[in-house]
Amino acid sequence: MTRTNLYNKNSNMLERFVIEGVWYVNDMSISDGIFGQLNYNPEKIILELKGSFTNNLIENSTIYGFSTDGNYILLEDCFIVSIADSLSHSCGI
Repeated sequence: MTRTNLYNKNSNMLERFVIEGVWYVNDMSISDGIFGQLNYNPEKIILELKGSFTNNLIENSTIYGFSTDGNYILLEDCFIVSIADSLSHSCGI
């Protein structure tokens, strides 16, 4: 997968891409956010975190992100798909 700027005029929602950044939910501040990587492909979106939202995330949650290249991102209808050393979330398209 290639890392891309989501707003790059050459990218589209039919191609895979990866966005790294800080991710947080409603009751968190961005300064308390968790670093992670958003992996997009046309079939699904997976957010892999280097930590956990603990009790802050419920089903159908909204997750906010701030990418390493300075863009704000909004992920809606998110739910937990697995918990391991890192936490993965799946989000609606």
